[in-house]
Amino acid sequence: MKNINRNISVFPSNVTTINFCGKPIMWQMDCRIYEPPYETEPTPGEHDFNTCEGCLKNLKILREEFSERFNGTKEKQGFPLCCEAHAELAKLQVFNRNHFNQVPDWTAKKIIYTKQHIKNHIFADDYYQEITDYIDYTIDSFGQTPNDSEPLYLGSYLSCISGIISKGDDIPKDRKKKLMEYLGSYKAPKKKSQTDFNVLIGTYEKWFKIFPWEMSFFAPLKPQFEKLPIIQSASPVNKYSGKVIAKPHTKSSLIEMLLKTTDSILTQINSLALYEKGLLTDPQKIGIELVCNERRLKIKQGYTNASPDEGQRYRNILKDWFADEKKFIEDMTKYLPAPQQKILPPATSDNKMEEFHKAMEAKGYRHSPELQKILDDAIAGEKAKNPYWPTNAPFSCLSKDDEDMDALLMAGKFEINACLTSYYREIKRYKIDELLNKIGIGAKGLFEILNNLCGGIKDNTDRPIYVQNTITDIIKFFDDYPGCGQVIQILILQGLLSWFESCDINKGDKGCKAAEDLCDWVGEQSMKVCTFYFIHFNKDENSKPLDDYLATTEIGKAWEQFSHRSTGGPNENGACLVEGTNSGGNAKDNPTATKGAGFSHYLLSDIHKLCNDKLFVQMEVNVFQSIINNPQTANHIIQIKHGEKARAYHLIYKLGTFISSPDECRSWRTSLLTHLGIKESTYNSKYKEVENDDLNDKNISFKSDLDAVLNKNTQN
Repeated sequence: MKNINRNISVFPSNVTTINFCGKPIMWQMDCRIYEPPYETEPTPGEHDFNTCEGCLKNLKILREEFSERFNGTKEKQGFPLCCEAHAELAKLQVFNRNHFNQVPDWTAKKIIYTKQHIKNHIFADDYYQEITDYIDYTIDSFGQTPNDSEPLYLGSYLSCISGIISKGDDIPKDRKKKLMEYLGSYKAPKKKSQTDFNVLIGTYEKWFKIFPWEMSFFAPLKPQFEKLPIIQSASPVNKYSGKVIAKPHTKSSLIEMLLKTTDSILTQINSLALYEKGLLTDPQKIGIELVCNERRLKIKQGYTNASPDEGQRYRNILKDWFADEKKFIEDMTKYLPAPQQKILPPATSDNKMEEFHKAMEAKGYRHSPELQKILDDAIAGEKAKNPYWPTNAPFSCLSKDDEDMDALLMAGKFEINACLTSYYREIKRYKIDELLNKIGIGAKGLFEILNNLCGGIKDNTDRPIYVQNTITDIIKFFDDYPGCGQVIQILILQGLLSWFESCDINKGDKGCKAAEDLCDWVGEQSMKVCTFYFIHFNKDENSKPLDDYLATTEIGKAWEQFSHRSTGGPNENGACLVEGTNSGGNAKDNPTATKGAGFSHYLLSDIHKLCNDKLFVQMEVNVFQSIINNPQTANHIIQIKHGEKARAYHLIYKLGTFISSPDECRSWRTSLLTHLGIKESTYNSKYKEVENDDLNDKNISFKSDLDAVLNKNTQN
């Protein structure tokens, strides 16, 4: 194309200064532009309109039609009085109607030229770029108006070209569709948008100030990031007009670019790179290989964050990166990949073994040092493989579910707002923060874990399996640290329970049932690790803060009662508790013993058949009968299965109806709820759920089966 002689007039207004870090770097203004139309040129090719009878005929018709519209008729005035928008052009000082005299001829030619160009390029490999570049070049030639009115005859041009393409029988369907979509983008009304550079500057400045340029890693990079990246993308050069369209960033696209930039910097500049350059020395060889591979995997994964606020996203990415870097450096200098801390070790068997030897000798057995060494070596070997020997880690059997199921469960999003303030006060009140300092995690470390977990629960209420698996990963991680790990597991799970207790979801609110289910599951895991702690841990001055705190919890109170019963200790009234029919004692021998509920063994046997290994964890029938009749004096604990609490509440409620005295019923129910670790307020708010449920098949079936058992035993 020959050089285009364009005459552009600009009318600026609202000029504003753009500052970066307190210094002016550019000016922004509103601009109205006026440009009269200009002539275009045809492109050569196999098809030539000059030798095509049809093209010449159409050219003549189009020229006559546009000339008539331009000059006007008796019924309609000509340009620029043809419409209000064009009439406004006449008020411009730079407007000259003579600049438009050739527009009818030019527009007719532009339509014929474009048709010729399409015919000559529609089957080329680069057809789309060729045709759209030429159409874009032609559209520009219609000029610009400052009052947002359509340039003269541009709409007619676009309609004619759309008709040529849509009715072109020789144009392949896929190419026709793509070209029509392109033309449609011109026909559709465009939303006026103006880039606010002050917003972009503020967004970039926030990132620039947050990024740690003062670190030696990043200091050399700072100068190249002191220039603001205004342009998001630029189009290829239009081969006919030479035009390049630069697309400025929006706030969201700039944030996305900055997040990718942050990720790129952090994944390229890290401690691994320093080590591979020989700047980190002396870590143990195997430890280095393990740590480097772990770090390399994380670097390949990259750093992203989905927080709503972009500043928080930058901070979260950097926080994760700092944590990974700190861990990498620390792990590099470790002699053991998994050091065992012994602030609160599980109870050792040394004292018990000594007592065992004495008891055996008293019975006439001789202690053999040779056999003892064999036994000690065997025990040492087992402990090397499993530090928890002769038992297993508390969560060794806890497995994760398939997170792909989340997409099939139709779990909806819901709001859950709660805080950890109350739990933090408990930690301080019982001086557990001092214990955490001894372990090395500190109160801040614990609450960082809790903050991330609680935030994850809030953000993923529609992904229950993902949330449960995340908690599982965290608590199973601490299985690798016998002793201290169990302390942290207990405090994490108790923290989650405290967080749930402070949430603002009430009965009937959206998400209430989902929140309760997750809370129940967390409670089950807490009971599991607390029971492990109570059984296997030595209690001393180190454990006192945790012991004092747990004594105030429901599970701690239940264990206290259980331990007194197991050792024949006193109850709250000073009585020696016995276990009903299995105890070998009776009320005559012990006048202060609990009377018991007195349920028929036939009834409890039938209920055991209905509920064993379904409602509760499998147990012997005589043990179940003893617990239900005398929950205060039981030496075993009923463990309700995950997801079965609502039906357990219903069972307790229905059994209570068999006790005629309201006081005795209340006393029995309170004892059983304490035994199960269930708050009475929780029971009172939920025991009628199954009774009133006519939709859940499992609840309906359980109600029916239980009623059949109760009716059978009532008749007997």
